[in-house]
Order: sequence, then C-alpha cells, then structure tokens
Amino acid sequence: MSQQPLKRYRTMCSIVALIVLVAACGKKEELTLSSISLDSSQLSITVGGTKTFIVTGTYADGTTQDVTSKSSFMAASSGTIAKVSTTQAATIEGIAVGTDTITATMGGQISATASVTIQAAASTTTTTATVSAPVDPTNPAASSVSPTQITVSWTSGGSASVGHVVAYATGTTAPATCSAGTVVPAATIGSASSYAVTGLAEATTYAFRVCGVNSEGTLSSGVTISQTTKYYHRVFVYNTTKIGSQVINNATADAFCQTDATAAGLGGTYKAILSTSTTAANTYITINFDVLNLRPTGSGGSQVIATSSADFWDGTIAYTLGYTASGGAPGGTQVWTGTTAAGAYSATACTNWTSGAAGASGTYGVTTGTTAYVTSTTGTCNTGRRLLCIGGQ
Repeated sequence: MSQQPLKRYRTMCSIVALIVLVAACGKKEELTLSSISLDSSQLSITVGGTKTFIVTGTYADGTTQDVTSKSSFMAASSGTIAKVSTTQAATIEGIAVGTDTITATMGGQISATASVTIQAAASTTTTTATVSAPVDPTNPAASSVSPTQITVSWTSGGSASVGHVVAYATGTTAPATCSAGTVVPAATIGSASSYAVTGLAEATTYAFRVCGVNSEGTLSSGVTISQTTKYYHRVFVYNTTKIGSQVINNATADAFCQTDATAAGLGGTYKAILSTSTTAANTYITINFDVLNLRPTGSGGSQVIATSSADFWDGTIAYTLGYTASGGAPGGTQVWTGTTAAGAYSATACTNWTSGAAGASGTYGVTTGTTAYVTSTTGTCNTGRRLLCIGGQ
C-alpha cells in the first residue's frame, strides 16, 4: 500500500475514535432508583376530609426526587375506607371511619406504604336545651283597694313559669291574650305572686288576664278575674230631720243615708257617722283613702277634706262638708253623731237613740265649720236634727 492512502486511513480512524470518545463522554449516566417513601407513614383525616401527600424516590447515588406523578396507588380497603385520587396531586379522601393502608408503587416493583386513620367528622349540630312550656297560674284573685287601685294575686303554676304577665282592660271581658290590652310585663312583676295595678278610674270594672312566662318569653294562655274599683269616701248631710228616737240604731240611720245617696245617683254603700254605747263611729266607719265633700261642680267640684282615717278623726278637716247628696245646701247644719272628735262614743246619744224626750240629750256636730263637724255640743233629743253620711263603705 502506498504511503498516502495509509496516511488517510489512519487519519479517518483517529477521527472515528475521537467521535466515539466524545459521545461516550457526553452520555449521562442513567440513575438507578433504590427506594421510595411517602412523606408520612401515619396519616389521620376525618370522614369527608382530604389530605395530599408526596412520594419521594431515593437513587443509588444518594439523590432524591419527587416521583409522585410517576407512582401508582392502591388502598387496602379498595376505596371503602379511604380512597386515593391522582387527578391533580396524590390525595387521600376519608370515606368511612376505620383504618386503611395506602400503598405507593413505582416501576411495578418498588413500593412504600402508609397507615391512614379515618375519624368521624366533628358534629356541627348545636344542641338546644328543651325549655318547658309555661304553665297557667292558679287561684286568681282581685282585691279593690281604693278608687284607683286593684291588687291582682295568683299562685304560680310551677317552675316552668319563671315569671308572670298581667294584661287588663275596662269591662268584664279580659284581653284575649297577655299581649293585648294594657300589659304589665314580666320584667316589672318579676317572681312576685301579686301586683298592684294603679292609676285606675273610680267605680270602674276591670278584667285581668294573668299568664305564666317561661325562660324563652313564651306566654301561657292565662287565667282571668275581674274587679271594680272602690268609690271615694264622699260625705254629705242627710237632709231630713230626726228626733233622737227616730234615729233608732246604726242600721236604721244607714238606711236613711243610703236612700238619699241612691236618689242622688251616688254609687257605693253609705253609712251614718253615728256612735252608740256598743259601737264607736271610728270602728264602724271605714276610711282607707281620700274623703271628699260634695261641693257642686258649679262651685268648683268636690274637695278633699281628709286623706285618711287618722286625718278625718283628728278634729280638723280641710274644708267644710255642709252639702246634701245632690250638692245643695242642707236645710240645717246640725247633725246627730253621739261621737267625740276622735270618733269614740260620747256617752250622750239620746239613750242609744231610743229617746226623743226633752230631758234626754245627744251629741251633735255642725257642718259649717272645719273643727266641730262631729262634735259641737249636746242638745235635747226632742229636737229634730240631720245625719252625717259617708260613702265608700
């Protein structure tokens, strides 16, 4: 072989060898996977809850790599307790309460497992305590205390009712519920078993409904009662003269007063202010509130002459009481009483109002003044005098 061709051949061999060497040097050594692992070997989720996890591969050279997307997964329960989804990431979903095992496999040979516990989901239901329905009170009663006050009372129906409500209206028919009419709320009454209703009108009938109320503010249907307010204590002069023996006794004198009161259209019960040896006027007559005279409307109307029993029997009143039942001026100013200024028996009463003799005497008052209205002096029993009458009895 000539020298020239041999030279070319050797050059070509050198080039091929160089190419092979370069290729060999540029080829990256393929990594060998040694193992895989899940980022947690113990997982815990609730039913309906989810949790993502990562599969990490460890190679022969010691490096690691996320191989989650290259792995396949299986739940030991076949999805009845836990289920694995790889739609976007490796995600475990709790299906039912229990324990399951998740197995991750790569290359069909290398695998890793994790235990997963599925717990019941926390309850979101709010437990509400049962509140008993309110119970109607029992034994309703209403007492007329004065012309402007009636006290309503009752007995609680039981512990389910933590308070009571009172509703009322004028007339004999109570409000249909305790939310109608004029309402006194539980906040005002509290745990009391009675309530004084004030600001009422004189001699007017009111009907009341009393309801129990529970802790939620629910009202019972209620019980009803009615009552009429009292009349004021109105005082007038019985405008017919009687000698001592015609007075007779308290009952007869009371009847005289009631006759005049009824004829004048005055409501309520009237009695004569009269004492005997067995009955003192201050115990026979009831005075619990204002005492009024019967001054006619054209002159300004009634006036409060005393505000209590003590005030009436202290010997002085605020205004005179010399008016008849109809508001007119009586034919005379002297009135039989047989009574001291303090309301006691004066010991001079026409022999207990059985004598009309000139030799017997009785105590009388004078209605034109403010100090001698019950006791002025004594006079003979054969002289006709009038009586002093008072209502609200």
